[in-house]
Amino acid sequence: MRRFLQALLLLCSLGEGHPGPACSLQSWDMDSFSQPGDVLIGGVFVIHSGFVFPRPTFQEMPQPASCKDFQTRYYRDVLGLIFAIDEVNRSPDLLPNITLGFRLFDSCMSELRAIGGALTAMSGKRNPAPGYDCHEHSHVVGIVGDLVSALSLPIARVLGVLHVPQISHGSTLSALSNKINFPSFLRTVPSNMFQNTALTRLVGLFGWTYVGMLVVDNDVGEQGGQVIRAGIEKAGSCVAFLEKIHLSYSMAQIQRVVDVIRKSSVNVIVLHSPEVHVKVLLDSLYDEEVTHKVFICSASFALIPGIFTRKAWKVLNGTIGLIPSTGAMPGFEEFLGSLHPSRYNKYPLIRALWEKAFSCRWPGGEIQGNKTDPAVFLPLCTGEEDLGGLVPSLFEMKDLSYTYHAYLAVFAYAQALHSLLLCQAPTEKSHYGTCGDARDTQPWQVLNYVKRTPFRPNTGEPIAFNADGDIPAAYEIVNVQILNGSFNLVKVGRFDPEAGDSILLDISSIRWNERFSQVGTARAQSDWLLIGFRFCILIEKIRCFLGS
Repeated sequence: MRRFLQALLLLCSLGEGHPGPACSLQSWDMDSFSQPGDVLIGGVFVIHSGFVFPRPTFQEMPQPASCKDFQTRYYRDVLGLIFAIDEVNRSPDLLPNITLGFRLFDSCMSELRAIGGALTAMSGKRNPAPGYDCHEHSHVVGIVGDLVSALSLPIARVLGVLHVPQISHGSTLSALSNKINFPSFLRTVPSNMFQNTALTRLVGLFGWTYVGMLVVDNDVGEQGGQVIRAGIEKAGSCVAFLEKIHLSYSMAQIQRVVDVIRKSSVNVIVLHSPEVHVKVLLDSLYDEEVTHKVFICSASFALIPGIFTRKAWKVLNGTIGLIPSTGAMPGFEEFLGSLHPSRYNKYPLIRALWEKAFSCRWPGGEIQGNKTDPAVFLPLCTGEEDLGGLVPSLFEMKDLSYTYHAYLAVFAYAQALHSLLLCQAPTEKSHYGTCGDARDTQPWQVLNYVKRTPFRPNTGEPIAFNADGDIPAAYEIVNVQILNGSFNLVKVGRFDPEAGDSILLDISSIRWNERFSQVGTARAQSDWLLIGFRFCILIEKIRCFLGS
């Protein structure tokens, strides 16, 4: 109800203000990060992993959510987009004599900030005006983002009505493939329709017949959780519990979930949630000494070591996860190493990155504090620090998932614009009579082309969206291995629905957590559980199959 009231207040505020043209409508004044160009690409990205929402007073216009917890790994997605735009602008063959620019917003995991950012990007004003384009020079022709389905979903509902293309680099909800409800939504990651199949088969492959489930507490988690549960039960396994989790939960709510997990005899938990919602829960599980469970994670749970505490690492040790397959980004690591705070105007939040990387603070920078805040005792940043040697670990370069997919989204727009502006038909069977002028290109024109124009980055095979706005699905299967205090993400298998339904898995490369390692294999561990805890499991299985 609170979120509904906040959204209602936001919509009402769009109609306030002094009489005048539509572009003078008043709303939140959202900060953006931009680079000029003949054509602009808008972006809505998660950069901070949380937000604080001032409680509405119902006596004044509600204030926007303030962001907290800058995350380097999420920021890498933004840098992937900027890197791709730089590559397009340097290319003599793609959009010659036309410069791409961008206008980006940080959603901070807030639905309202996500919608506000998308509307502001399209309207061209700091105060968003839905359905109006107030850009004086260059137009925003489409949006890249957001990372998670819960944020992309409300954006897609609005942009679909406005015929504005949206390419998400991380949203996997299968419902977004419905072109009746979301006609302008596309994505460079697979729909979770295939990951649900993979999760079900992984559970069966290891012989686990009795599992628990954790899903995020929103519509996306509800829909995905029910599909995954149905698949597991159809395959003959039992779901002992299905619990919900959310970053807005109180400690009392989180403790209740911890108690359910701790008291249950299941040792395998299927996790379907963005990672930010589970951070506090993982720490609480460690505090309760619940470190012997094995998690099987959907692709929506990004296994990002930098976002978790060392306590959470211990809980995640042995986890099996899915990540969308990626390709190469030649030159990206060198690009990251060249970043410097003196180029603040080009790279948004580069000073916040510097503070995070070197545990320092800029006067008046991202790290703020009073006399009781430890941040005030950090040394001042000088700009002389060397970022180069930190790039592989700081930016977690062993796994480019989602950053690579933001990179792909730029090339999808660039190729569509290239075909549009050079009057090329997107396919041999379709002929659009309109050709655009770069500074007068309209989103609906780009939407027609981006749906049908194959694209490819500087390396790799051509890629094309299908009729549902999806690309071919392929997943890497990874295993979290904590060795000598180091977080390692090891690829142990692959699931490629385009090449067949089988899962390729190297079981010998998997390292389980301590309890599983005592027996050696997952199947042996399952058998041991059935014998060692026969009575407890029997009681819980009776409850499970009775539907209680």
